[in-house]
Order: sequence, then structure tokens, then C-alpha cells
Amino acid sequence: MAAGLSDGLGLGDNFKSYLISQGLEEILEFGAGLGLPKEEVLQINSVSDLLVTAYSTHSRNYRFGFLRGNKLSKIEILKQIEMEVEGLSALETVKYLSEVHKFQLPLMSLIFKIVHEEHDPSLILSILKK
Repeated sequence: MAAGLSDGLGLGDNFKSYLISQGLEEILEFGAGLGLPKEEVLQINSVSDLLVTAYSTHSRNYRFGFLRGNKLSKIEILKQIEMEVEGLSALETVKYLSEVHKFQLPLMSLIFKIVHEEHDPSLILSILKK
């Protein structure tokens, strides 16, 4: 969603790459906090899924982020996509677990605010201040 959001806001390839790197870092931290070995988190299918989601305009998560970056509301986006966007429920689960286990996941927190609390999409730029 973060990559689509970046593209929807027109923030460019460098910023999108930064978000993907930050996302991967948070995935590793989350996995480590749950006791998963780094090698297990970095399995080829996990990294492949991250990349195709971040770069494919066919990905529902990417499309959701892109449309949110274009200032559409969550309800408007879901009406357009007309299919389940798995990242929405995954985001809720990760937020819950990060609160329970006291994980620091700044990108996830920003995406949650933008997606579920409908904060202004340009809030994503505040990740640079962290």
C-alpha cells in the first residue's frame, strides 16, 4: 500500500524505494519480535510477494494505496476495486500485535493512520523525519 500511496502522490521512484526498504526493515523487526529467524522471514516467496505488491498496478494493495494517494476515501476505493484488499485486515492484525508486543513500526503506523483513520495521505512524508 505504501508504494501505491507514494505513486498516487507522485513522490517518485527514490521515495518509493525508500518506503519499500523501510517496509522490509519493519517486516524483519516484526518477525524477529515474534521469534522468527531472519532466514525464514526472507524466504524467496516473501520477498517476491513484497516486490510484486509494491510494483504491480494489478495488485489490489498497490491500487488501494494509489487511489488513497489520489485522495479517495476508503469506501470510494473499495467500491472501485470490488474485491477484497487483503492488506487492510493484515494492517489491523500487525497494528494489534505491534501494540501488544511493543514493536516500533513507524511506517506501518503511518499507513494505518492514512488507510484506516483517513488521515491526509501526505502524512507519509513524515517517515523521513523518523
